[in-house]
Amino acid sequence: MKEEKLAKMTIAEIETLARGSADSYKKHWKDFLNIMSYIERTRRWRENPDFAKTSFDTYIHDVYGVSYSRYYNDKMVYVRYPEEAGVYGPAPLVYTERRLGKGKIPEIIDKAEKIRKKEKIGIKPAFKKAVEEHSKKHPEDDKYLQKKIKQTQKVCPECLEKDKVIKALMKENEELRDQVAKLKDALNRDKTTITKFKEWVEDSPLQPRA
Repeated sequence: MKEEKLAKMTIAEIETLARGSADSYKKHWKDFLNIMSYIERTRRWRENPDFAKTSFDTYIHDVYGVSYSRYYNDKMVYVRYPEEAGVYGPAPLVYTERRLGKGKIPEIIDKAEKIRKKEKIGIKPAFKKAVEEHSKKHPEDDKYLQKKIKQTQKVCPECLEKDKVIKALMKENEELRDQVAKLKDALNRDKTTITKFKEWVEDSPLQPRA
């Protein structure tokens, strides 16, 4: 809705309109965010007598049941990625940014689409899986993981070292399993070759007959 129309409405009328938008999240959430952005910028929430002396954070939480952080993060995602947010909604994009930062959205969208088509799953689980796969390959990009590592270093430095050792052993074990599998394949191929060679020797015209 255009701000010119909102400017002509009372705060009670704007709030009624906003509640309708907030209740129909998928269809009109962007409208709700735009209305809240207008109210915050013009400070019109103070026209509501119950919130004349409160902060916008309190107003949006008490009137609509929405935290300021959710409102702000969703709004900024729509600002940065208007087309993508329109297609996927803000939630998976906010989740991706929290974990991997702002620059990874295009890459994760591409991965999530491939996962969604291959595994026939929904948008949110596809994004989550794409983020987890990226985190495993590039742990340095994962803000949540890095924060967890720092917390562990403060509380239990030796635990982190043990974790590294365990992961290294698991990787080594996995590599050994791969080597064993390759050796088995090679051995099976050799057995097949030996069997065929024996058959050829037995059927050879050069083989002495009894």
